[in-house]
Amino acid sequence: MDIKRTVIDALKWLSMARLLAQITRWCVTFIVIKLLSPSDYGVAALAQTVLALLELFTSLGLGAAVVQSKNISKRDLQIIFGMIVTINTILLIFLWVIAPIVSQFYDNPALELILKVLSLNFVFIVLGSLPSSLLLRDMKFKAIALSEVISGFCGAGVSLALAYAGYGYWALVLGGMSIIISRTIVQFIANPVLIMPRFNFSEAKHFISFGGLIMASIIVRYLYVSLDVVIAGRVWTPETLGMYAVALQLAVLPLNKIMPMIRQVAFPAYSKTQSDPAKVRSYVVESMGLAMALAFPLFFGISSIASLLVPLLLGIKWQAATLPITLLCMVIPFRMMLELFEPALNATGNPRVVFNTSLRILMFMVPTFLISVRWDEVGLALGWLVVFPLLSLYSCSGYCRELKIPFMTMLRAIKSPVLCSSLMLVSVTFYIQQLESSMPQWTLLISAIALGGMLYVLLIFISSRSLFNRYKSVLQRR
Repeated sequence: MDIKRTVIDALKWLSMARLLAQITRWCVTFIVIKLLSPSDYGVAALAQTVLALLELFTSLGLGAAVVQSKNISKRDLQIIFGMIVTINTILLIFLWVIAPIVSQFYDNPALELILKVLSLNFVFIVLGSLPSSLLLRDMKFKAIALSEVISGFCGAGVSLALAYAGYGYWALVLGGMSIIISRTIVQFIANPVLIMPRFNFSEAKHFISFGGLIMASIIVRYLYVSLDVVIAGRVWTPETLGMYAVALQLAVLPLNKIMPMIRQVAFPAYSKTQSDPAKVRSYVVESMGLAMALAFPLFFGISSIASLLVPLLLGIKWQAATLPITLLCMVIPFRMMLELFEPALNATGNPRVVFNTSLRILMFMVPTFLISVRWDEVGLALGWLVVFPLLSLYSCSGYCRELKIPFMTMLRAIKSPVLCSSLMLVSVTFYIQQLESSMPQWTLLISAIALGGMLYVLLIFISSRSLFNRYKSVLQRR
């Protein structure tokens, strides 16, 4: 099997599917934000933070173990399924029990019912666990792409309908639930796995030992990217939290759609090449260069035009989210860079390295949040920008050392995207400042996007012809 060609084809399928779904969802997101209030987003952000933390435990990394294992029997699948059923039943009951406690902690009565409704997600997570893992293992990315498109449309439709009907935060809550439900249904139809669970946990030790470390790493990473909302929710008003939550949502929106797609493709691909370390190293360096050539201009570009995007797309009531979006978007490429290493390390049997690195980052980010939260949403975003890029680069050097990749080789792969994107950001920001008082806002926005795109492509063409040609060949390949 030509893994490289398979990966490129898979990325094309998933990219097209995600693009179609996300264009729809992004349009709907902007409409929904206009319809809802900051306090609606504040309440939904708190509920989602609690739910997402529990959802990290839904499989104990057993799904990753299914994908990574070279050989897996029906009995193994039954044992894994039994573990997943047990875990999710416990989580459902646990969320139901803690719902009133969380509601009292944040002094927000609405949270109790929201969390109890969201506990039903665990039922559909159980039903979709094996079909989704086996689709990934077999690299059936067309079926995965179809499920992404359908679930994206369902989630967007439910959120928009409920927002228009005046249901407030329920538009966000039930819209998110509909994504999980519809994705589970489509993946089960594409790969109907009908087996009975086997509750013999002593035989699951091997899968838990591998998957458990991956799960632990994911949990720690979730903590350092989510504790800002947890800490702020205790200190700020729902309106201030909602303003920051929307800024964070818009900043990470592309990341949250791009990274799952890359992980879906990269993990099974690295698993199939784990016996050839040189090939793994080559793929890591090349994928990092290509990914950063998109990530830095995308997020730095959003940062440069945030002052126009927010009032035009969200409305004046969200004006306070402008500076947090500007700052947070400059952090996201460094998060993405760090996460790109993880599929290679996990697939080659090094999940402990990822866990230790994530734990180190958490130890630095917690005091950062506790200090910067005093200055409201701008201070918290600035805390991210000051601390996280340094942690990311230091952690990437450790990942390179583990994979036996010279760190300077990795830096050379991302040097041109970083420098060209920085020049683009400065140029577009200056362009907007000079013309914002004399040009219609929509005209200025469109021209700024065009200027930034053309300038970046020109700079890459001049500074790194090899990167330009690699991207050109990838896009032209059928």
